[in-house]
Amino acid sequence: MILPMVYIIQGDNMSVPKIKKVISMNNLIVLVIFENDVAKEYDMKIMISKHPIFKDLEKESLFKLVKVDANGLGIEWNEYLDLSRYEIWENGVSPSKADGNDLTNCVAENEE
Repeated sequence: MILPMVYIIQGDNMSVPKIKKVISMNNLIVLVIFENDVAKEYDMKIMISKHPIFKDLEKESLFKLVKVDANGLGIEWNEYLDLSRYEIWENGVSPSKADGNDLTNCVAENEE
């Protein structure tokens, strides 16, 4: 069964920088680095509660497949699950250091 993609498009996407990098974190959180070097954490549990199509992301093997789409306009896991840069920019939060992780070390560890 093919499911439709979920697009969350709001506001002026032209004023939001493109995405440079995304890292899957613990607890269904993605860390997104924009081209202007602003970092945002986005809690995917919010999307899962609002849009059941995202429930598959509770499978760690799928969640860890997150990547920046070809144009830097969003992030994606597969051809059915994606999220716009605008959603992340507007509703993401500045990275926390509550778990003791340093943002620089986190990004460096995930460089490939």
